[in-house]
Amino acid sequence: MNKIIVLLALVSSSALSAYKCKIDGRTIYQDAPCPNAEKIAIQRPAEGSLDNRFHHQIMMHKISIGMSKRHVRLSWGEPDDINRSGYSGMVREQWVYKRGRHQMQFIHFENGIVTSWSES
Repeated sequence: MNKIIVLLALVSSSALSAYKCKIDGRTIYQDAPCPNAEKIAIQRPAEGSLDNRFHHQIMMHKISIGMSKRHVRLSWGEPDDINRSGYSGMVREQWVYKRGRHQMQFIHFENGIVTSWSES
């Protein structure tokens, strides 16, 4: 059975914001509010800085919304593949990590910041 974890955040020029929602017993992060949503504000880290709030995730080889590409490389290493697209000044990337024979993990970036990830 495929496990899919999808976390979405709205990217702005200075900060990330998302809503933490409970849907069908699962916690989902998305850019639109839902009933009883908790709004989460995430400050955009300066490129090249090693933000202390991500230090623990990096040491545990985990990723988090708001991480820069540098943070992800420190946590998971180089991706096996990178897919890029862009429009209206927005640059989107999907990093692909192959984990074994049939499992892949995908990290999604907008303008260099993690906005979501999923597993197959």
